[in-house]
Amino acid sequence: MIFKYVALASIIGSGALAAPLTPIDGTYELTHRVLASGKVVRPPDVRAIYTMLRGRFSLNLFFKNAKGRQATEASIGRFTFTPTRYCEWIEVTARVNIDRPGVTNEKPVLKNHCAPVRRAGGKYSFVAPGENVTVTYSANGFAARIDNGDTDYWTKIAP
Repeated sequence: MIFKYVALASIIGSGALAAPLTPIDGTYELTHRVLASGKVVRPPDVRAIYTMLRGRFSLNLFFKNAKGRQATEASIGRFTFTPTRYCEWIEVTARVNIDRPGVTNEKPVLKNHCAPVRRAGGKYSFVAPGENVTVTYSANGFAARIDNGDTDYWTKIAP
């Protein structure tokens, strides 16, 4: 019996069960949002943490929407990343006043879970599947440009 536990610990410790790290893996904190009008919104009016690690992600986002209502999203899912393609699948989500008023647990319905990745100057860019958001990752974080003209700036706080 002890041999089974030692063997399992050896496999886990070796990383054999874990997906490899990607250039976008890490934990990110939303530091500020620049609205299309030029107004800068900072915590506590906008707060978020986004962790992407070994093919899994978790997002917790809080802000006031255009109507001044508290909006939140909590999502957990899976992703794959290569220098040419990003794919994601939301497994569970809770959204309040994000896409529409009220609460929903409905996952976005997507025809395609993948998007092409562009690489330039050490940065990776793609349009998030099912979203109107273009994300650009660098070594220190990422920017998320929303089609409405707002841009969120995220700082990498952990590898």
